Amino acid sequence: DGEDGPRELWLLVAQDYNAGIPNGTIDNDDYILPAMRVVLYPGQSTVIQHIIFDSSAHVATAAFGQSTRRFTIAIAGGAGISPSSPLILQLDSLTIPITDPMLASGMAINTNAGNGYAFIDANNNYTYEATEWRTHNAPVTLVENNTWLLYTANP
Repeated sequence: DGEDGPRELWLLVAQDYNAGIPNGTIDNDDYILPAMRVVLYPGQSTVIQHIIFDSSAHVATAAFGQSTRRFTIAIAGGAGISPSSPLILQLDSLTIPITDPMLASGMAINTNAGNGYAFIDANNNYTYEATEWRTHNAPVTLVENNTWLLYTANP
């Protein structure tokens, strides 16, 4: 586009499901991941890897008629996020692993979930432990436009 600086885009991964009857539109009851912020730099190639889209366990059901639960997750340098150390986004009983650090700097999702938190699952067991980097010690009520900062009590 002729600009010299980095550009921010949002990646949305979804499946037109609608209870088994696709309708050609991403809307309520489709499977969806959080929209994830991606920053692209001029003159560089960008490859996004390790997106997990498992409709049996790791994706949300879209709820566009509900309030948007928006939150930004601030992580310096990806904080070691990888397939063996994913960022786990826990929304009620739903667990969404984010395994590419490029996708972890910001997220937004329309969901019916009422509570959530995130942590970096250093031992890849999908269970929060007190030594892991986290946004909260336990689930918090999801409201619009939160900013979550990951921290650890054990630097």
